Amino acid sequence: MKKNRNKSLLIKTIILFAALLTFLTGCEVSGKADNKITVVCTVFPIYDWTKEIIKECDDIEVILLEDDGTDMHSYQPTVKDLVDIEDCDVFIYIGGESEEWAKEYSEKHPSDKRTDICLMDEIASDILLENDEGIVVAQEEEEEAYDEHIWLSLKRSIKCVDVIGNALKDKTSASEKITGNITSYKEKLSELDKEYEEYFNTNPRTLIIADRFPFRYLAEDYDFSYMAAFPGCSSESNLSFAPVVELSECLGNSDENVVYITESGDKELADTVIDQSGKDAKVVILDSIQCVSLKKIEEGASYYSLMKSNLDALKQE
Repeated sequence: MKKNRNKSLLIKTIILFAALLTFLTGCEVSGKADNKITVVCTVFPIYDWTKEIIKECDDIEVILLEDDGTDMHSYQPTVKDLVDIEDCDVFIYIGGESEEWAKEYSEKHPSDKRTDICLMDEIASDILLENDEGIVVAQEEEEEAYDEHIWLSLKRSIKCVDVIGNALKDKTSASEKITGNITSYKEKLSELDKEYEEYFNTNPRTLIIADRFPFRYLAEDYDFSYMAAFPGCSSESNLSFAPVVELSECLGNSDENVVYITESGDKELADTVIDQSGKDAKVVILDSIQCVSLKKIEEGASYYSLMKSNLDALKQE
Protein backbone atom coordinates (compact mmCIF):
# COMPACT_ATOMS: atom_id res chain seq x y z
CA MET A 1 0.00 0.00 0.00
CA LYS A 2 1.18 3.47 -0.76
CA LYS A 3 1.44 5.33 2.51
CA ASN A 4 0.08 8.80 3.22
CA ARG A 5 3.19 10.12 4.93
CA ASN A 6 3.44 12.97 2.41
CA LYS A 7 0.31 14.50 3.96
CA SER A 8 2.01 15.27 7.26
CA LEU A 9 3.42 18.72 6.44
CA LEU A 10 0.20 19.77 4.68
CA ILE A 11 -1.91 18.68 7.64
CA LYS A 12 0.31 20.55 10.10
CA THR A 13 -0.04 23.69 7.97
CA ILE A 14 -3.83 23.32 7.75
CA ILE A 15 -4.08 22.72 11.51
CA LEU A 16 -2.09 25.90 12.14
CA PHE A 17 -4.38 27.96 9.89
CA ALA A 18 -7.46 26.37 11.44
CA ALA A 19 -6.28 27.23 14.92
CA LEU A 20 -5.56 30.81 13.86
CA LEU A 21 -8.91 31.16 12.09
CA THR A 22 -10.76 29.75 15.08
CA PHE A 23 -9.01 32.22 17.39
CA LEU A 24 -9.70 35.22 15.15
CA THR A 25 -13.39 34.41 14.64
CA GLY A 26 -14.28 33.29 18.14
CA CYS A 27 -15.06 29.72 17.03
CA GLU A 28 -18.08 30.81 14.98
CA VAL A 29 -16.81 29.88 11.51
CA SER A 30 -18.60 26.52 11.33
CA GLY A 31 -22.05 28.02 11.74
CA LYS A 32 -22.95 25.56 14.48
CA ALA A 33 -26.63 25.57 15.30
CA ASP A 34 -27.42 27.10 18.70
CA ASN A 35 -28.34 24.70 21.48
CA LYS A 36 -27.65 21.67 19.32
CA ILE A 37 -25.17 18.89 19.88
CA THR A 38 -22.96 18.77 16.80
CA VAL A 39 -21.41 15.51 15.62
CA VAL A 40 -18.71 15.60 12.93
CA CYS A 41 -18.09 12.36 10.97
CA THR A 42 -15.24 11.86 8.54
CA VAL A 43 -16.77 9.24 6.19
CA PHE A 44 -20.20 8.18 5.00
CA PRO A 45 -20.62 4.93 6.97
CA ILE A 46 -20.06 6.76 10.26
CA TYR A 47 -22.40 9.56 9.18
CA ASP A 48 -25.17 7.15 8.22
CA TRP A 49 -24.82 5.03 11.38
CA THR A 50 -25.09 8.23 13.41
CA LYS A 51 -28.15 9.45 11.50
CA GLU A 52 -29.87 6.13 12.23
CA ILE A 53 -28.95 6.36 15.92
CA ILE A 54 -30.37 9.90 16.34
CA LYS A 55 -33.65 9.48 14.44
CA GLU A 56 -36.28 11.81 15.94
CA CYS A 57 -33.68 13.47 18.18
CA ASP A 58 -34.02 17.14 17.23
CA ASP A 59 -31.20 18.39 19.43
CA ILE A 60 -28.40 16.67 17.45
CA GLU A 61 -26.88 17.86 14.17
CA VAL A 62 -24.60 15.63 12.08
CA ILE A 63 -21.92 16.91 9.68
CA LEU A 64 -20.23 14.74 7.03
CA LEU A 65 -16.77 16.00 6.08
CA GLU A 66 -16.18 13.88 2.97
CA ASP A 67 -19.46 14.88 1.34
CA ASP A 68 -18.42 15.25 -2.30
CA GLY A 69 -17.70 11.60 -3.06
CA THR A 70 -13.93 11.89 -2.57
CA ASP A 71 -12.18 8.60 -1.90
CA MET A 72 -11.01 8.57 1.72
CA HIS A 73 -7.51 7.55 0.60
CA SER A 74 -7.02 10.85 -1.21
CA TYR A 75 -9.13 13.13 1.00
CA GLN A 76 -7.42 16.13 2.56
CA PRO A 77 -9.23 18.24 5.19
CA THR A 78 -9.83 21.90 4.54
CA VAL A 79 -9.42 24.65 7.10
CA LYS A 80 -13.21 24.76 7.49
CA ASP A 81 -13.29 21.01 8.16
CA LEU A 82 -10.84 21.42 11.02
CA VAL A 83 -12.73 24.41 12.41
CA ASP A 84 -15.92 22.31 12.34
CA ILE A 85 -14.08 19.63 14.32
CA GLU A 86 -12.76 22.18 16.79
CA ASP A 87 -16.27 23.55 17.34
CA CYS A 88 -18.19 20.26 17.57
CA ASP A 89 -19.27 18.19 20.57
CA VAL A 90 -18.41 14.76 19.14
CA PHE A 91 -15.81 13.95 16.47
CA ILE A 92 -15.90 10.42 15.04
CA TYR A 93 -13.37 8.92 12.64
CA ILE A 94 -12.23 5.48 11.46
CA GLY A 95 -8.59 5.90 12.41
CA GLY A 96 -6.61 3.98 9.79
CA GLU A 97 -3.75 5.16 7.63
CA SER A 98 -6.02 7.28 5.46
CA GLU A 99 -7.10 9.15 8.57
CA GLU A 100 -3.75 9.74 10.22
CA TRP A 101 -4.61 13.41 9.91
CA ALA A 102 -7.68 12.94 12.13
CA LYS A 103 -5.76 11.10 14.83
CA GLU A 104 -3.01 13.71 14.71
CA TYR A 105 -5.52 16.52 15.08
CA SER A 106 -7.33 14.78 17.94
CA GLU A 107 -4.11 14.12 19.85
CA LYS A 108 -2.65 17.60 19.35
CA HIS A 109 -5.88 19.54 19.89
CA PRO A 110 -7.76 17.87 22.77
CA SER A 111 -10.82 19.65 24.12
CA ASP A 112 -12.68 19.35 27.43
CA LYS A 113 -16.00 19.85 25.66
CA ARG A 114 -15.39 17.60 22.65
CA THR A 115 -15.51 13.80 22.68
CA ASP A 116 -13.21 12.22 20.07
CA ILE A 117 -13.92 8.65 18.96
CA CYS A 118 -11.43 6.59 16.95
CA LEU A 119 -13.49 3.54 15.97
CA MET A 120 -10.49 1.32 15.18
CA ASP A 121 -9.24 1.95 18.71
CA GLU A 122 -12.66 1.24 20.19
CA ILE A 123 -12.95 -2.18 18.50
CA ALA A 124 -9.22 -2.92 18.53
CA SER A 125 -9.61 -6.64 19.28
CA ASP A 126 -11.52 -7.07 16.00
CA ILE A 127 -9.06 -5.29 13.70
CA LEU A 128 -7.08 -7.26 11.12
CA LEU A 129 -3.58 -6.65 9.85
CA GLU A 130 -3.23 -6.05 6.13
CA ASN A 131 -1.85 -8.94 4.11
CA ASP A 132 -1.32 -9.89 0.48
CA GLU A 133 -3.29 -13.14 0.52
CA GLY A 134 -5.17 -13.42 -2.77
CA ILE A 135 -3.58 -10.24 -4.17
CA VAL A 136 -1.95 -10.46 -7.60
CA VAL A 137 0.11 -7.24 -7.41
CA ALA A 138 1.42 -7.33 -3.84
CA GLN A 139 2.24 -4.11 -2.01
CA GLU A 140 5.82 -3.03 -1.50
CA GLU A 141 7.38 -4.32 1.71
CA GLU A 142 6.59 -1.76 4.39
CA GLU A 143 5.82 -1.66 8.09
CA GLU A 144 2.80 -3.50 9.41
CA ALA A 145 -0.51 -1.70 9.15
CA TYR A 146 -4.09 -2.49 10.07
CA ASP A 147 -6.87 -2.75 7.50
CA GLU A 148 -9.07 0.31 7.89
CA HIS A 149 -12.15 -0.89 5.96
CA ILE A 150 -14.03 -1.98 9.07
CA TRP A 151 -17.43 -0.77 7.79
CA LEU A 152 -17.42 -3.55 5.19
CA SER A 153 -18.02 -5.98 8.06
CA LEU A 154 -21.59 -5.92 9.32
CA LYS A 155 -20.42 -7.58 12.53
CA ARG A 156 -17.89 -4.82 13.23
CA SER A 157 -20.33 -2.14 12.11
CA ILE A 158 -22.80 -3.31 14.77
CA LYS A 159 -20.08 -2.85 17.39
CA CYS A 160 -19.35 0.64 16.04
CA VAL A 161 -23.05 1.52 16.33
CA ASP A 162 -22.87 0.61 20.03
CA VAL A 163 -19.77 2.75 20.53
CA ILE A 164 -21.31 5.79 18.83
CA GLY A 165 -24.68 5.35 20.51
CA ASN A 166 -23.21 5.10 24.00
CA ALA A 167 -21.22 8.29 23.45
CA LEU A 168 -24.26 10.20 22.21
CA LYS A 169 -26.48 9.03 25.06
CA ASP A 170 -24.15 10.87 27.43
CA LYS A 171 -24.60 14.10 25.46
CA THR A 172 -28.38 14.39 25.11
CA SER A 173 -31.58 14.22 27.11
CA ALA A 174 -33.02 11.90 24.43
CA SER A 175 -31.03 8.89 25.65
CA GLU A 176 -34.12 6.67 25.83
CA LYS A 177 -34.94 7.38 22.18
CA ILE A 178 -31.33 6.72 21.17
CA THR A 179 -31.37 3.40 23.03
CA GLY A 180 -34.44 2.32 21.06
CA ASN A 181 -32.91 3.45 17.77
CA ILE A 182 -29.71 1.51 18.50
CA THR A 183 -31.66 -1.66 19.24
CA SER A 184 -33.81 -1.51 16.10
CA TYR A 185 -30.89 -0.58 13.82
CA LYS A 186 -28.67 -3.35 15.19
CA GLU A 187 -31.49 -5.84 14.61
CA LYS A 188 -31.75 -4.65 11.00
CA LEU A 189 -27.99 -5.02 10.43
CA SER A 190 -27.97 -8.42 12.16
CA GLU A 191 -30.69 -9.70 9.84
CA LEU A 192 -28.63 -8.62 6.83
CA ASP A 193 -25.58 -10.30 8.36
CA LYS A 194 -27.60 -13.54 8.58
CA GLU A 195 -28.57 -13.19 4.90
CA TYR A 196 -24.88 -12.92 3.98
CA GLU A 197 -24.06 -15.96 6.12
CA GLU A 198 -26.86 -18.03 4.60
CA TYR A 199 -25.75 -17.12 1.10
CA PHE A 200 -22.08 -18.00 1.55
CA ASN A 201 -22.86 -21.13 3.58
CA THR A 202 -24.62 -22.57 0.53
CA ASN A 203 -22.56 -20.87 -2.19
CA PRO A 204 -18.79 -21.29 -1.75
CA ARG A 205 -17.10 -18.70 -3.95
CA THR A 206 -13.74 -17.56 -5.25
CA LEU A 207 -14.39 -13.94 -6.16
CA ILE A 208 -12.39 -12.46 -9.06
CA ILE A 209 -11.80 -8.72 -8.55
CA ALA A 210 -10.04 -6.75 -11.28
CA ASP A 211 -9.57 -3.84 -8.91
CA ARG A 212 -8.52 -2.95 -5.39
CA PHE A 213 -9.76 -5.27 -2.64
CA PRO A 214 -11.09 -3.41 0.41
CA PHE A 215 -13.33 -6.39 1.28
CA ARG A 216 -11.01 -8.40 3.50
CA TYR A 217 -13.30 -8.07 6.52
CA LEU A 218 -16.19 -9.32 4.40
CA ALA A 219 -14.11 -12.33 3.36
CA GLU A 220 -13.12 -12.95 6.98
CA ASP A 221 -16.73 -12.82 8.16
CA TYR A 222 -18.10 -15.22 5.55
CA ASP A 223 -15.05 -17.34 4.72
CA PHE A 224 -14.93 -16.96 0.94
CA SER A 225 -11.85 -17.05 -1.29
CA TYR A 226 -10.80 -14.31 -3.66
CA MET A 227 -8.19 -13.19 -6.17
CA ALA A 228 -7.86 -9.44 -6.60
CA ALA A 229 -5.62 -7.13 -8.59
CA PHE A 230 -4.49 -4.76 -5.81
CA PRO A 231 -4.67 -4.30 -2.02
CA GLY A 232 -7.54 -2.25 -0.63
CA CYS A 233 -5.63 1.02 -0.22
CA SER A 234 -3.42 0.74 -3.28
CA SER A 235 -3.03 3.77 -5.54
CA GLU A 236 -2.33 1.47 -8.50
CA SER A 237 -4.92 1.18 -11.26
CA ASN A 238 -3.10 -0.38 -14.20
CA LEU A 239 -2.21 -4.05 -14.55
CA SER A 240 0.70 -5.29 -16.61
CA PHE A 241 0.29 -8.30 -18.88
CA ALA A 242 1.36 -11.01 -16.40
CA PRO A 243 -1.16 -10.09 -13.65
CA VAL A 244 -3.95 -9.86 -16.25
CA VAL A 245 -3.07 -13.36 -17.37
CA GLU A 246 -3.06 -14.59 -13.77
CA LEU A 247 -6.53 -13.19 -13.10
CA SER A 248 -7.78 -14.50 -16.45
CA GLU A 249 -6.50 -18.01 -15.74
CA CYS A 250 -8.09 -17.96 -12.31
CA LEU A 251 -11.41 -16.95 -13.89
CA GLY A 252 -11.10 -19.51 -16.67
CA ASN A 253 -10.30 -22.35 -14.25
CA SER A 254 -13.09 -21.49 -11.81
CA ASP A 255 -16.86 -21.85 -11.79
CA GLU A 256 -17.16 -18.06 -11.60
CA ASN A 257 -18.99 -16.12 -14.31
CA VAL A 258 -18.53 -12.64 -12.82
CA VAL A 259 -15.61 -10.24 -12.53
CA TYR A 260 -16.08 -7.60 -9.83
CA ILE A 261 -14.86 -4.02 -9.65
CA THR A 262 -15.49 -1.29 -7.07
CA GLU A 263 -17.69 1.71 -7.81
CA SER A 264 -14.61 3.67 -8.93
CA GLY A 265 -13.01 0.76 -10.78
CA ASP A 266 -11.95 0.37 -14.42
CA LYS A 267 -14.49 -1.67 -16.39
CA GLU A 268 -12.08 -1.90 -19.32
CA LEU A 269 -9.60 -3.75 -17.13
CA ALA A 270 -12.30 -6.21 -16.07
CA ASP A 271 -13.34 -6.66 -19.71
CA THR A 272 -9.74 -7.45 -20.64
CA VAL A 273 -9.55 -10.12 -17.93
CA ILE A 274 -12.78 -11.65 -19.25
CA ASP A 275 -11.60 -11.55 -22.89
CA GLN A 276 -8.33 -13.25 -21.97
CA SER A 277 -10.17 -15.97 -20.03
CA GLY A 278 -12.30 -17.01 -23.00
CA LYS A 279 -15.38 -17.01 -20.78
CA ASP A 280 -18.70 -15.29 -21.34
CA ALA A 281 -18.59 -13.50 -17.99
CA LYS A 282 -20.04 -10.16 -16.90
CA VAL A 283 -18.73 -7.20 -14.89
CA VAL A 284 -20.51 -6.38 -11.62
CA ILE A 285 -19.86 -3.59 -9.11
CA LEU A 286 -19.22 -4.18 -5.41
CA ASP A 287 -19.51 -0.87 -3.57
CA SER A 288 -16.72 -0.02 -1.13
CA ILE A 289 -19.10 2.51 0.52
CA GLN A 290 -16.41 5.14 0.90
CA CYS A 291 -17.16 7.49 -2.00
CA VAL A 292 -20.76 8.48 -1.19
CA SER A 293 -21.66 12.08 -1.97
CA LEU A 294 -24.46 14.21 -0.52
CA LYS A 295 -26.19 13.91 -3.90
CA LYS A 296 -26.28 10.11 -3.56
CA ILE A 297 -27.50 10.44 0.01
CA GLU A 298 -30.31 12.73 -1.13
CA GLU A 299 -31.21 10.11 -3.73
CA GLY A 300 -31.66 7.55 -0.94
CA ALA A 301 -28.26 5.89 -0.48
CA SER A 302 -27.72 4.48 2.99
CA TYR A 303 -25.18 2.16 4.56
CA TYR A 304 -27.81 -0.58 4.80
CA SER A 305 -29.02 -0.15 1.21
CA LEU A 306 -25.47 -0.29 -0.17
CA MET A 307 -24.59 -3.40 1.85
CA LYS A 308 -27.85 -4.96 0.68
CA SER A 309 -26.98 -4.05 -2.92
CA ASN A 310 -23.58 -5.70 -2.46
CA LEU A 311 -25.28 -8.93 -1.43
CA ASP A 312 -27.49 -8.70 -4.52
CA ALA A 313 -24.35 -8.17 -6.61
CA LEU A 314 -22.74 -11.23 -5.07
CA LYS A 315 -25.77 -13.30 -5.99
CA GLN A 316 -25.16 -12.52 -9.68
CA GLU A 317 -22.79 -15.46 -9.82
